[in-house]
Amino acid sequence: MSFHTLPLEIVGLVAALLDFPDILTLRLTSRTIRAILSEKSTNSRLFSQKQVYLTRASLTSMIQIMRPGSAACALQHCTITGFTGVTLTPNRVEEYKQLLTAAFSNLKKYSTEGRLASLSLHVTRRGIQANGKTLDLEDDETSMLHVFALPKFTWETAIRTFNVTMAALQDSGLCVDDHLNIFDDVEACSLPYDALVSLNRQFASTTVFSSLKRLSVSLSSPYRDNVDGGALDSAIEDSRRSIQGTHGINALQGLLGMSTIMPSLKSLDVHWYNILHFASATQSETRVQIKPQLAFTQLSRCRIRGIHTTESDILQFVKNIHPKSICLADVSLETGSYASIFDYITTPDSSVIHFYFDDLYEGSALVHFDVPGVSKFRYRGSTMGPSTLKSCGDDPKEAIHYRIPSGRALGSPERTRWLQSKTAEYGAQPGSATR
Repeated sequence: MSFHTLPLEIVGLVAALLDFPDILTLRLTSRTIRAILSEKSTNSRLFSQKQVYLTRASLTSMIQIMRPGSAACALQHCTITGFTGVTLTPNRVEEYKQLLTAAFSNLKKYSTEGRLASLSLHVTRRGIQANGKTLDLEDDETSMLHVFALPKFTWETAIRTFNVTMAALQDSGLCVDDHLNIFDDVEACSLPYDALVSLNRQFASTTVFSSLKRLSVSLSSPYRDNVDGGALDSAIEDSRRSIQGTHGINALQGLLGMSTIMPSLKSLDVHWYNILHFASATQSETRVQIKPQLAFTQLSRCRIRGIHTTESDILQFVKNIHPKSICLADVSLETGSYASIFDYITTPDSSVIHFYFDDLYEGSALVHFDVPGVSKFRYRGSTMGPSTLKSCGDDPKEAIHYRIPSGRALGSPERTRWLQSKTAEYGAQPGSATR
Protein backbone atom coordinates (compact mmCIF):
# COMPACT_ATOMS: atom_id res chain seq x y z
CA MET A 1 0.00 0.00 0.00
CA SER A 2 1.44 3.37 -1.02
CA PHE A 3 1.20 6.44 1.17
CA HIS A 4 -1.33 8.26 -1.03
CA THR A 5 -3.75 5.35 -0.83
CA LEU A 6 -3.97 5.54 2.95
CA PRO A 7 -7.24 6.78 4.47
CA LEU A 8 -7.56 10.56 4.60
CA GLU A 9 -7.59 10.48 8.39
CA ILE A 10 -4.19 8.74 8.50
CA VAL A 11 -2.61 11.16 6.03
CA GLY A 12 -3.99 14.05 8.04
CA LEU A 13 -2.64 12.66 11.30
CA VAL A 14 0.83 12.32 9.76
CA ALA A 15 0.69 15.87 8.46
CA ALA A 16 -0.37 17.14 11.88
CA LEU A 17 2.97 15.93 13.28
CA LEU A 18 5.05 17.70 10.66
CA ASP A 19 6.50 21.21 10.62
CA PHE A 20 5.64 23.55 7.77
CA PRO A 21 8.76 22.79 5.62
CA ASP A 22 8.04 19.06 5.86
CA ILE A 23 4.39 19.62 4.96
CA LEU A 24 5.46 21.46 1.81
CA THR A 25 7.78 18.59 0.92
CA LEU A 26 5.02 16.08 1.51
CA ARG A 27 2.70 18.05 -0.77
CA LEU A 28 5.18 17.54 -3.62
CA THR A 29 5.02 13.74 -3.48
CA SER A 30 1.81 13.47 -5.51
CA ARG A 31 -1.22 15.39 -6.70
CA THR A 32 -3.41 13.24 -4.49
CA ILE A 33 -1.44 14.12 -1.35
CA ARG A 34 -1.42 17.78 -2.35
CA ALA A 35 -5.18 17.75 -2.73
CA ILE A 36 -5.62 16.02 0.63
CA LEU A 37 -3.41 18.51 2.46
CA SER A 38 -5.10 21.45 0.76
CA GLU A 39 -8.60 20.41 1.76
CA LYS A 40 -9.57 22.81 4.50
CA SER A 41 -12.85 21.20 5.44
CA THR A 42 -11.33 17.79 6.26
CA ASN A 43 -8.02 18.78 7.82
CA SER A 44 -8.51 22.11 9.58
CA ARG A 45 -8.55 20.58 13.07
CA LEU A 46 -5.24 18.83 12.36
CA PHE A 47 -3.55 22.14 11.54
CA SER A 48 -4.95 24.06 14.50
CA GLN A 49 -1.70 23.73 16.48
CA LYS A 50 1.79 24.12 15.00
CA GLN A 51 5.35 24.94 16.03
CA VAL A 52 7.24 27.45 13.91
CA TYR A 53 11.02 27.74 14.13
CA LEU A 54 12.84 31.03 13.68
CA THR A 55 14.66 29.86 10.57
CA ARG A 56 14.36 31.02 6.98
CA ALA A 57 13.10 27.61 5.81
CA SER A 58 10.39 27.36 8.45
CA LEU A 59 9.15 30.93 8.07
CA THR A 60 9.18 30.82 4.26
CA SER A 61 7.24 27.56 4.30
CA MET A 62 4.68 29.05 6.66
CA ILE A 63 4.11 31.93 4.23
CA GLN A 64 3.82 29.61 1.22
CA ILE A 65 1.38 27.21 2.80
CA MET A 66 -0.99 29.85 4.16
CA ARG A 67 -3.03 30.53 1.07
CA PRO A 68 -6.75 31.17 0.69
CA GLY A 69 -8.67 27.98 1.43
CA SER A 70 -5.63 26.14 2.78
CA ALA A 71 -6.11 23.89 5.79
CA ALA A 72 -3.03 25.55 7.33
CA CYS A 73 -5.08 28.74 7.74
CA ALA A 74 -6.93 26.94 10.52
CA LEU A 75 -3.91 27.57 12.76
CA GLN A 76 -5.12 28.72 16.17
CA HIS A 77 -2.39 27.72 18.60
CA CYS A 78 1.08 28.78 17.45
CA THR A 79 4.45 28.20 19.14
CA ILE A 80 7.42 30.28 17.97
CA THR A 81 10.72 28.56 18.79
CA GLY A 82 14.18 30.07 18.66
CA PHE A 83 17.44 28.11 18.46
CA THR A 84 20.28 28.72 20.89
CA GLY A 85 23.91 28.71 19.78
CA VAL A 86 23.10 30.51 16.53
CA THR A 87 24.82 33.82 15.77
CA LEU A 88 22.59 36.06 13.70
CA THR A 89 23.49 39.33 12.03
CA PRO A 90 21.11 42.30 12.42
CA ASN A 91 20.13 41.83 8.77
CA ARG A 92 19.18 38.20 9.38
CA VAL A 93 17.12 39.14 12.44
CA GLU A 94 15.33 41.78 10.37
CA GLU A 95 14.71 39.17 7.67
CA TYR A 96 13.11 36.85 10.21
CA LYS A 97 10.91 39.68 11.46
CA GLN A 98 9.73 40.48 7.93
CA LEU A 99 9.04 36.81 7.14
CA LEU A 100 7.09 36.25 10.37
CA THR A 101 5.15 39.46 9.74
CA ALA A 102 4.20 38.19 6.29
CA ALA A 103 3.11 34.83 7.74
CA PHE A 104 1.03 36.50 10.45
CA SER A 105 -0.49 38.83 7.86
CA ASN A 106 -1.52 35.85 5.71
CA LEU A 107 -3.05 34.18 8.74
CA LYS A 108 -5.00 37.31 9.60
CA LYS A 109 -6.17 37.75 6.00
CA TYR A 110 -7.03 34.18 5.03
CA SER A 111 -8.08 32.41 8.22
CA THR A 112 -11.69 32.17 9.29
CA GLU A 113 -11.06 33.77 12.69
CA GLY A 114 -8.44 36.28 11.53
CA ARG A 115 -6.63 35.92 14.84
CA LEU A 116 -4.79 33.43 17.08
CA ALA A 117 -6.29 31.79 20.13
CA SER A 118 -2.90 31.28 21.76
CA LEU A 119 0.72 32.18 21.14
CA SER A 120 3.66 30.57 22.96
CA LEU A 121 7.35 31.43 22.88
CA HIS A 122 9.88 28.66 23.29
CA VAL A 123 13.63 28.10 23.14
CA THR A 124 15.29 24.87 22.13
CA ARG A 125 18.84 24.28 23.36
CA ARG A 126 20.39 22.34 20.53
CA GLY A 127 23.47 22.82 18.42
CA ILE A 128 25.60 24.87 20.85
CA GLN A 129 29.29 24.73 20.01
CA ALA A 130 31.76 24.30 22.87
CA ASN A 131 35.28 22.87 22.95
CA GLY A 132 34.97 21.72 19.36
CA LYS A 133 31.83 19.68 20.08
CA THR A 134 28.16 20.21 19.41
CA LEU A 135 26.20 20.12 22.65
CA ASP A 136 22.56 19.19 23.03
CA LEU A 137 21.46 21.07 26.13
CA GLU A 138 18.08 19.35 26.02
CA ASP A 139 20.00 16.31 27.28
CA ASP A 140 19.93 16.33 31.11
CA GLU A 141 23.50 15.14 31.56
CA THR A 142 24.95 17.61 29.09
CA SER A 143 22.89 20.44 30.57
CA MET A 144 24.28 19.79 34.06
CA LEU A 145 27.86 19.69 32.77
CA HIS A 146 27.53 23.03 31.02
CA VAL A 147 25.14 24.84 33.34
CA PHE A 148 27.23 28.03 33.37
CA ALA A 149 27.27 28.15 29.57
CA LEU A 150 23.51 27.94 29.48
CA PRO A 151 22.34 31.47 30.45
CA LYS A 152 24.29 33.39 27.81
CA PHE A 153 22.98 31.33 24.90
CA THR A 154 19.49 30.96 26.33
CA TRP A 155 18.87 34.59 27.30
CA GLU A 156 20.18 35.92 23.99
CA THR A 157 17.86 33.57 22.13
CA ALA A 158 14.90 34.38 24.38
CA ILE A 159 15.27 38.13 23.83
CA ARG A 160 15.67 37.67 20.07
CA THR A 161 12.66 35.35 19.81
CA PHE A 162 10.53 37.73 21.88
CA ASN A 163 11.54 40.86 19.94
CA VAL A 164 10.99 39.28 16.52
CA THR A 165 7.60 37.85 17.48
CA MET A 166 6.30 41.02 19.12
CA ALA A 167 7.44 43.15 16.17
CA ALA A 168 5.64 40.78 13.77
CA LEU A 169 2.46 40.96 15.85
CA GLN A 170 2.59 44.73 15.90
CA ASP A 171 3.25 45.13 12.17
CA SER A 172 0.67 42.53 11.11
CA GLY A 173 -1.99 43.53 13.62
CA LEU A 174 -2.73 39.86 14.33
CA CYS A 175 -4.63 39.59 17.61
CA VAL A 176 -4.11 36.95 20.31
CA ASP A 177 -7.40 36.29 22.04
CA ASP A 178 -6.93 33.71 24.78
CA HIS A 179 -3.41 32.90 25.98
CA LEU A 180 0.05 34.44 25.66
CA ASN A 181 2.78 32.19 27.06
CA ILE A 182 6.25 33.72 27.26
CA PHE A 183 8.76 30.98 28.16
CA ASP A 184 6.67 29.90 31.15
CA ASP A 185 7.04 26.21 30.32
CA VAL A 186 10.75 26.35 29.39
CA GLU A 187 13.15 25.28 32.12
CA ALA A 188 16.01 27.70 32.90
CA CYS A 189 14.82 30.29 30.40
CA SER A 190 13.24 33.65 31.12
CA LEU A 191 12.68 37.04 29.59
CA PRO A 192 14.34 40.11 31.16
CA TYR A 193 11.47 41.95 32.83
CA ASP A 194 12.26 45.28 31.17
CA ALA A 195 11.66 43.69 27.74
CA LEU A 196 8.14 42.67 28.79
CA VAL A 197 7.37 46.08 30.30
CA SER A 198 8.37 47.72 27.00
CA LEU A 199 5.19 46.26 25.48
CA ASN A 200 3.23 48.96 27.31
CA ARG A 201 4.69 51.52 24.90
CA GLN A 202 4.98 49.26 21.86
CA PHE A 203 1.30 48.22 21.86
CA ALA A 204 -0.24 51.34 23.39
CA SER A 205 -2.14 52.23 20.22
CA THR A 206 -3.05 48.71 19.04
CA THR A 207 -5.71 46.13 19.91
CA VAL A 208 -3.48 43.07 19.52
CA PHE A 209 -3.92 42.06 23.18
CA SER A 210 -7.21 43.81 23.95
CA SER A 211 -9.09 40.49 24.17
CA LEU A 212 -6.31 38.47 25.80
CA LYS A 213 -7.57 36.36 28.70
CA ARG A 214 -4.43 34.68 30.08
CA LEU A 215 -0.80 35.79 30.43
CA SER A 216 1.85 33.31 31.57
CA VAL A 217 5.41 34.58 31.70
CA SER A 218 8.78 33.70 33.18
CA LEU A 219 10.83 36.80 33.99
CA SER A 220 14.32 37.56 35.25
CA SER A 221 16.73 40.40 35.81
CA PRO A 222 18.48 41.75 32.71
CA TYR A 223 21.30 39.37 31.78
CA ARG A 224 25.00 40.24 31.92
CA ASP A 225 28.11 38.10 31.65
CA ASN A 226 29.65 37.14 34.99
CA VAL A 227 32.79 39.24 34.79
CA ASP A 228 33.57 38.43 38.44
CA GLY A 229 34.50 34.82 37.67
CA GLY A 230 32.85 31.61 38.75
CA ALA A 231 32.26 32.34 42.43
CA LEU A 232 30.87 35.45 44.09
CA ASP A 233 32.22 36.92 47.30
CA SER A 234 29.67 37.81 49.96
CA ALA A 235 29.57 41.54 49.11
CA ILE A 236 28.90 40.93 45.41
CA GLU A 237 26.37 38.22 46.20
CA ASP A 238 24.47 40.48 48.63
CA SER A 239 24.48 43.21 45.97
CA ARG A 240 23.09 40.83 43.36
CA ARG A 241 20.39 39.64 45.77
CA SER A 242 19.41 43.24 46.45
CA ILE A 243 19.17 43.83 42.71
CA GLN A 244 16.81 40.85 42.46
CA GLY A 245 14.50 42.63 44.88
CA THR A 246 14.67 45.90 42.95
CA HIS A 247 13.95 44.17 39.67
CA GLY A 248 11.20 42.03 41.17
CA ILE A 249 9.32 45.04 42.52
CA ASN A 250 9.85 47.01 39.31
CA ALA A 251 8.51 44.02 37.36
CA LEU A 252 5.34 43.93 39.47
CA GLN A 253 4.78 47.65 38.86
CA GLY A 254 5.38 47.17 35.13
CA LEU A 255 2.86 44.34 35.06
CA LEU A 256 0.23 46.60 36.60
CA GLY A 257 0.79 49.02 33.74
CA MET A 258 0.01 46.27 31.24
CA SER A 259 -3.65 46.42 32.21
CA THR A 260 -4.00 49.22 29.65
CA ILE A 261 -3.03 46.96 26.72
CA MET A 262 -4.59 43.80 28.22
CA PRO A 263 -7.85 45.08 29.73
CA SER A 264 -9.68 41.72 29.43
CA LEU A 265 -7.07 39.67 31.30
CA LYS A 266 -8.58 37.08 33.64
CA SER A 267 -5.49 35.06 34.61
CA LEU A 268 -1.97 36.29 35.40
CA ASP A 269 0.83 33.78 36.03
CA VAL A 270 4.29 35.21 36.78
CA HIS A 271 7.41 33.12 37.38
CA TRP A 272 10.79 34.62 38.37
CA TYR A 273 14.07 32.92 37.46
CA ASN A 274 16.96 34.09 39.62
CA ILE A 275 20.09 34.52 37.48
CA LEU A 276 22.16 35.55 40.48
CA HIS A 277 25.58 35.09 38.82
CA PHE A 278 24.48 36.88 35.66
CA ALA A 279 22.21 39.66 36.93
CA SER A 280 23.13 43.30 36.53
CA ALA A 281 24.82 44.40 39.76
CA THR A 282 24.53 48.15 39.22
CA GLN A 283 22.91 50.08 42.05
CA SER A 284 21.94 53.01 39.81
CA GLU A 285 18.51 51.63 38.95
CA THR A 286 15.72 53.23 40.92
CA ARG A 287 13.45 50.95 42.92
CA VAL A 288 9.83 51.95 42.51
CA GLN A 289 7.22 51.71 45.21
CA ILE A 290 3.94 50.10 44.24
CA LYS A 291 1.15 52.58 44.87
CA PRO A 292 -2.63 52.17 44.88
CA GLN A 293 -4.08 51.94 41.39
CA LEU A 294 -6.92 50.07 39.75
CA ALA A 295 -5.57 47.37 37.41
CA PHE A 296 -6.92 44.33 35.57
CA THR A 297 -10.54 44.88 36.56
CA GLN A 298 -11.58 41.49 35.13
CA LEU A 299 -8.78 39.45 36.71
CA SER A 300 -9.94 36.41 38.67
CA ARG A 301 -6.73 34.39 39.12
CA CYS A 302 -3.16 35.40 39.95
CA ARG A 303 -0.11 33.22 40.60
CA ILE A 304 3.26 34.70 41.63
CA ARG A 305 6.29 32.39 41.94
CA GLY A 306 9.90 32.97 42.96
CA ILE A 307 9.90 36.76 43.09
CA HIS A 308 11.79 38.93 45.62
CA THR A 309 9.78 41.81 47.02
CA THR A 310 8.74 43.56 50.24
CA GLU A 311 5.71 43.28 52.49
CA SER A 312 4.26 46.63 51.46
CA ASP A 313 4.80 46.11 47.73
CA ILE A 314 3.31 42.64 47.41
CA LEU A 315 0.39 43.66 49.64
CA GLN A 316 -0.36 46.69 47.47
CA PHE A 317 0.02 44.62 44.31
CA VAL A 318 -2.60 42.13 45.53
CA LYS A 319 -4.92 44.97 46.53
CA ASN A 320 -4.54 46.60 43.12
CA ILE A 321 -5.50 43.49 41.13
CA HIS A 322 -8.12 42.19 43.64
CA PRO A 323 -8.16 38.58 42.37
CA LYS A 324 -10.65 35.91 43.42
CA SER A 325 -7.88 33.29 43.51
CA ILE A 326 -4.30 33.97 44.65
CA CYS A 327 -1.25 31.71 44.66
CA LEU A 328 2.06 32.78 46.20
CA ALA A 329 4.88 30.26 45.90
CA ASP A 330 8.55 30.73 46.82
CA VAL A 331 8.02 34.48 47.25
CA SER A 332 10.78 36.07 49.34
CA LEU A 333 10.18 39.20 51.44
CA GLU A 334 13.31 41.29 51.82
CA THR A 335 11.63 43.33 54.54
CA GLY A 336 8.47 42.94 56.59
CA SER A 337 6.31 39.91 57.27
CA TYR A 338 3.34 38.09 55.79
CA ALA A 339 1.06 39.08 58.68
CA SER A 340 -0.56 42.02 56.91
CA ILE A 341 -0.88 40.07 53.67
CA PHE A 342 -2.63 37.15 55.36
CA ASP A 343 -4.80 39.56 57.33
CA TYR A 344 -5.93 41.32 54.15
CA ILE A 345 -6.67 38.10 52.28
CA THR A 346 -8.84 36.82 55.12
CA THR A 347 -10.80 40.03 55.71
CA PRO A 348 -14.44 40.11 54.55
CA ASP A 349 -13.65 43.07 52.28
CA SER A 350 -11.04 41.11 50.31
CA SER A 351 -12.10 39.66 46.95
CA VAL A 352 -10.01 36.51 47.54
CA ILE A 353 -12.09 33.34 47.95
CA HIS A 354 -9.35 30.80 47.13
CA PHE A 355 -5.68 30.89 48.10
CA TYR A 356 -2.61 28.69 47.91
CA PHE A 357 0.69 29.43 49.68
CA ASP A 358 3.83 27.34 49.34
CA ASP A 359 7.39 27.84 50.64
CA LEU A 360 7.21 31.54 51.49
CA TYR A 361 10.18 33.37 52.99
CA GLU A 362 10.66 36.22 55.43
CA GLY A 363 14.23 37.19 54.80
CA SER A 364 16.18 33.94 55.20
CA ALA A 365 13.45 32.09 57.10
CA LEU A 366 10.91 29.68 55.66
CA VAL A 367 7.31 30.23 56.79
CA HIS A 368 5.55 27.28 58.47
CA PHE A 369 1.81 27.34 59.10
CA ASP A 370 0.10 26.45 62.37
CA VAL A 371 -2.13 23.76 60.89
CA PRO A 372 -2.05 19.97 61.12
CA GLY A 373 0.71 18.39 59.09
CA VAL A 374 4.49 18.08 58.98
CA SER A 375 7.29 20.09 57.43
CA LYS A 376 9.09 18.94 54.30
CA PHE A 377 12.28 18.44 56.34
CA ARG A 378 13.29 18.57 60.00
CA TYR A 379 14.82 21.36 62.09
CA ARG A 380 17.22 21.26 64.98
CA GLY A 381 15.42 21.66 68.29
CA SER A 382 11.92 22.34 66.96
CA THR A 383 9.01 20.64 65.26
CA MET A 384 7.37 22.73 62.56
CA GLY A 385 4.11 22.51 60.68
CA PRO A 386 3.78 22.42 56.89
CA SER A 387 5.08 25.20 54.66
CA THR A 388 2.06 24.79 52.36
CA LEU A 389 -1.41 26.11 53.03
CA LYS A 390 -4.49 26.21 50.82
CA SER A 391 -8.02 27.34 51.42
CA CYS A 392 -10.55 24.62 51.98
CA GLY A 393 -14.24 24.36 52.73
CA ASP A 394 -16.65 27.24 52.47
CA ASP A 395 -14.80 29.67 54.72
CA PRO A 396 -11.52 30.95 53.24
CA LYS A 397 -11.59 33.86 55.69
CA GLU A 398 -10.34 31.97 58.72
CA ALA A 399 -7.33 33.67 60.32
CA ILE A 400 -3.92 32.42 59.15
CA HIS A 401 -1.25 31.79 61.79
CA TYR A 402 2.35 30.83 61.12
CA ARG A 403 5.75 30.46 62.76
CA ILE A 404 9.39 30.92 61.87
CA PRO A 405 11.90 28.15 62.79
CA SER A 406 14.22 28.95 65.67
CA GLY A 407 16.81 26.33 64.73
CA ARG A 408 18.64 25.41 61.54
CA ALA A 409 17.33 22.86 59.08
CA LEU A 410 18.92 19.43 59.42
CA GLY A 411 20.61 17.83 56.47
CA SER A 412 18.60 14.98 55.00
CA PRO A 413 17.80 13.35 51.66
CA GLU A 414 14.42 15.14 51.75
CA ARG A 415 16.04 18.53 52.12
CA THR A 416 18.60 17.77 49.41
CA ARG A 417 15.88 16.85 46.94
CA TRP A 418 13.91 19.94 47.96
CA LEU A 419 16.90 22.20 47.31
CA GLN A 420 17.56 20.55 43.95
CA SER A 421 13.96 21.06 42.86
CA LYS A 422 14.15 24.75 43.81
CA THR A 423 17.38 25.22 41.87
CA ALA A 424 15.84 23.60 38.79
CA GLU A 425 12.74 25.77 38.94
CA TYR A 426 14.14 29.11 40.10
CA GLY A 427 17.90 29.07 39.44
CA ALA A 428 19.41 30.45 42.64
CA GLN A 429 16.96 29.52 45.40
CA PRO A 430 14.29 32.13 46.22
CA GLY A 431 15.19 32.38 49.93
CA SER A 432 18.68 32.92 51.24
CA ALA A 433 17.95 30.23 53.81
CA THR A 434 18.58 27.73 51.08
CA ARG A 435 22.17 28.78 50.57
